[in-house]
Amino acid sequence: MPKNNPWALELKKSGLDVRQKPHDEEHKIQCAIAQYLKLVENAHKDFTFFAVPNGGWRNPVVAAKLKAEGVRSGVSDLIILHAGKTYFVEIKTATGRQSDTQREFEQKVRALGFEYTIWRGLDDAINFVEKLKAGA
Repeated sequence: MPKNNPWALELKKSGLDVRQKPHDEEHKIQCAIAQYLKLVENAHKDFTFFAVPNGGWRNPVVAAKLKAEGVRSGVSDLIILHAGKTYFVEIKTATGRQSDTQREFEQKVRALGFEYTIWRGLDDAINFVEKLKAGA
């Protein structure tokens, strides 16, 4: 357990197992980022984004159909289009790690000349947009 994590300390005091990560933490981070990016999109005509819904449980029939349609494991969570450039964004918790297929996808994206980044919270999205505004 991280020593300076007040959330984990509160959980420990409550008697819950702090080693068990909440299943929806990454989802909550991505939802907050998506809300922010919608505001950015509404304010800038040369900016849009979308999520790639690759994660989550699906029944075997739906999973087979999606795979046949081209759904691929490891694809980034978000794709951002801005001023003729494409950015691939993987969302992770503060301690989250990429899967092997996510690392393979990152390598392929970078080899093709695109930017790939990992965001661990809303601050990363805000910093990214500020750099775009500054022309970086």
